[in-house]
Amino acid sequence: MAVGEVADWFTTYVYLPKLRDRVVFDKAVSDAVTKLDAAFGFADGYDEATGEYQGLIYAKAPPVFMPPTAVLVRAEVARDHLQRRQKPMPATVGGVSTVGGTVTGDDDTRHPEAPPASGDPVAAPRQPRRFYGSVEIELVRPIRVFEDIVNAVALQLQRTPGAKVKLTLEVEAEAPEGFAEADVGIVRDNARQLKFKAESTGFEE
Repeated sequence: MAVGEVADWFTTYVYLPKLRDRVVFDKAVSDAVTKLDAAFGFADGYDEATGEYQGLIYAKAPPVFMPPTAVLVRAEVARDHLQRRQKPMPATVGGVSTVGGTVTGDDDTRHPEAPPASGDPVAAPRQPRRFYGSVEIELVRPIRVFEDIVNAVALQLQRTPGAKVKLTLEVEAEAPEGFAEADVGIVRDNARQLKFKAESTGFEE
């Protein structure tokens, strides 16, 4: 079901609760889709010709800005599509297909898959062990943007067993004419109360 259509219901049917704006609705959809036991998944769009969902996710945070083609997908349908995508596809080598470490030809005879020519085992790719990133937050809607960052990045990283996530907020401000003495005192006191690191916090000319 189209996300935009569901949003329109709240302005069409009087028995539904009134929303302050579309931001409230998008946040509710994001929170619902991110749950581990989500009742539905999220996709950027649906291709009727192929029956496939573009950008399908389940129990993960959707994009901050949802495209107009975004749809909600029933949980069982989303899980089924994602499981089918993860199944290994048979590879064709020299006119025969390899499935599960065997080679099948036209005569349906099976032979063990040949080892690499070098005789050395193929090393499995190493998984990344560290993520780092920085983003600039505008003061138009800083709290909403920060929540989106936490839900879409920090909480997703924390889903990995044993993962330790650390968030560091940096504040930088410049005033061409200089900050007023009263403002400087207030900011210093507030920063101290909020436990800003003294060695990396302060004013300068």
